[in-house]
Amino acid sequence: MEGLIFITGALAFLIPAIIMFKRMRMIKLYGIRTKAVVVNFVPEQFKTSRGYKKTVYYPILRFTNKRGEEVDEKIIISPFDRKVNDAIDIMYLHENGRYKVLLTNNIQTKYMAILLLVVGLAVLSAGVIIIYHNMDDFQFILDLIP
Repeated sequence: MEGLIFITGALAFLIPAIIMFKRMRMIKLYGIRTKAVVVNFVPEQFKTSRGYKKTVYYPILRFTNKRGEEVDEKIIISPFDRKVNDAIDIMYLHENGRYKVLLTNNIQTKYMAILLLVVGLAVLSAGVIIIYHNMDDFQFILDLIP
């Protein structure tokens, strides 16, 4: 039973990692590279698991799309070490009326996806090993197979 819990827990790491890799790949394949400027920071409040209020500031980037229109887009990244009026390189993809923005040269996003993938695979491996060592507990599953 513990093995199944580990395998289920592994999905909590693997699914976000796969989504992040897919999003980065789509933007890199079909996105447009341009310069953006940090124009503002927007505060958002949320409650922590302990009930404390916490404020996070997300940057608003302004860039010009391929039609020559200026676009302001909030990106969800924290911590963000840039200041207002800083220029940064981005890639964007306009899809379904929304812009998906990827900061180029952003190690944080890349390594977060890799970290989630590695942790997910480690937890998945632990679950498989536990199931293998407790195979007698899962004999009922083997009995169902004709």
